[in-house]
Amino acid sequence: MGVIVKERRPGEWWLYINHNGKRKAKKVGTEQAARHAAAKIEAKLVLNEFEIEKPKPKTLTFQKYAELWLALPHFTPAGDPWKESTFDSYKANLEKHVYPVIGNRPIDTIKRKDIRQLFDKLSMNGLSRSTQSLIKAPVNSVFKYVVDSEDIEANPAAGLSISARKRQPEIELSPSKRRKHFFCNRSCSWPGITILISYVCSGTESAWGN
Repeated sequence: MGVIVKERRPGEWWLYINHNGKRKAKKVGTEQAARHAAAKIEAKLVLNEFEIEKPKPKTLTFQKYAELWLALPHFTPAGDPWKESTFDSYKANLEKHVYPVIGNRPIDTIKRKDIRQLFDKLSMNGLSRSTQSLIKAPVNSVFKYVVDSEDIEANPAAGLSISARKRQPEIELSPSKRRKHFFCNRSCSWPGITILISYVCSGTESAWGN
């Protein structure tokens, strides 16, 4: 632990600080200025008041940034204020579909693959492309707001394509259930056959044996 004053090049004085296993080099002007700064730093080291690296401020979560964004005044491309219904729709979509998935995550830990997985899940849950677009709009705007604030470098939702609604996979029926499905979806003008079909459809598999 300590501070070393050293002339690296003629007339170029540096301080080399070693504290708690961390090292830092700082260029200072003259030798007199360097030795004066070294004495101050040495005193702070003794009192444990010197930190080589300032702790980074904690990054806000996606939900916190979204709430800040929603609180701002918003206008349409024509310059008119948002309608109350637009605000309510964006807020409801964020609360229902987005916050439960990425709301509690620090904004700088959310990657493009996370947004892709979010909308793939919405698609698998049967949401239409138009509904997903209404959800994506505020998500994209929140990330743009954070980029403009210089808290992240890129918008992970920018240009993300939205998949069409996914169909549920068809369930393969057993041979007996296929026969039952075939008969139960047919109608017949013969009363006796109609009664038989109704009996089979409302009964158990053993009805086929009867």
